Amino acid sequence: MMMRIATYGSKGPQIQIVRNQKAYTKEDFVKTRLLFRILFLVAFMAILSLFYIWSRIQIVQYGYDINALRNRRQQLVEENKGLNVEVATLKSPGRISQIARQKLKMQPPKPEQIKVLK
Repeated sequence: MMMRIATYGSKGPQIQIVRNQKAYTKEDFVKTRLLFRILFLVAFMAILSLFYIWSRIQIVQYGYDINALRNRRQQLVEENKGLNVEVATLKSPGRISQIARQKLKMQPPKPEQIKVLK
């Protein structure tokens, strides 16, 4: 609520508008303090709730990551088995003998070429 007050100064009568200001009482101070405490409590609970939600989201994300890593590990195990089969095939004596005879033109040693060491 506003009030008009007439004042007389060196320039003559002047009208000033003054707001009615309420004087704060101890009860108002207690109510304000209670309001701030409630707001602080609500903010604190909101932060705790957000932290809880964030932690749950992280747990779900870690679960997805673990599942993806398990799938990748299984793929690598299968790939490793296939590579071990390929290595065994490449190391087979029959294959090596065939390559030696056909591509390298090698022949089995003659009996006089074999020397026994004692």
